[in-house]
Amino acid sequence: TYAAFALASSLTAEVEQRAPGRALLTGVLTYGAATLVGLSRMYNNAHWASDVVLAAGVGTLAGVDVVRWQHTHPGNWIDRTFQRVSLVPTASGGAALAVHLDAP
Repeated sequence: TYAAFALASSLTAEVEQRAPGRALLTGVLTYGAATLVGLSRMYNNAHWASDVVLAAGVGTLAGVDVVRWQHTHPGNWIDRTFQRVSLVPTASGGAALAVHLDAP
């Protein structure tokens, strides 16, 4: 539930920054899916309602905080490090780690 709400809040916050007209639809879809995750946890007797509500609140705050931090710290060391690395498919059907030396 925590991860589902963190994803929902970060996606919704990012869409609100980039395409404000689509934020409502994004929020309805992502928070709806996150709510279903929480309800399934209660349905399967994996958690109590209080657990799910707390996880939803903490996940929402974490997702919004990540987006806020990212927008106030452009070019941070995480971006500089991980924007240079990507996973690419190989001809044999495997994958290789590629390092881009010219990335920003």
